[in-house]
Amino acid sequence: MTDSTEQAVLVERRGRVMVITLNRPDAMNAINGALSHGLLNAVQELDADDSLTAGVITGNGRGFCSGMDLKAFSRGEDIGPLTTFIRSGCSKPCLLYTSPSPRDS
Repeated sequence: MTDSTEQAVLVERRGRVMVITLNRPDAMNAINGALSHGLLNAVQELDADDSLTAGVITGNGRGFCSGMDLKAFSRGEDIGPLTTFIRSGCSKPCLLYTSPSPRDS
């Protein structure tokens, strides 16, 4: 898998809801430059589209998000957009969804 923004974050519209999926399952969706940029782009798209009323952020694979990708950070990848997202958030309701683990069943 390459680290392109399109692959690190998937966006799907389900009616009036945008589903934003963190898509780095091999790295437990750790935040690198591509994921940071992709997440901010998706949230900005959600906020700008009047046909959407809410967003859901979820993670692909067995973990929602393990935090910062330390290898990417040590390489100097730009994760600045994540800081912008944390400070500004979303203007529309945005929920975080994690699927129940097999242990919870």
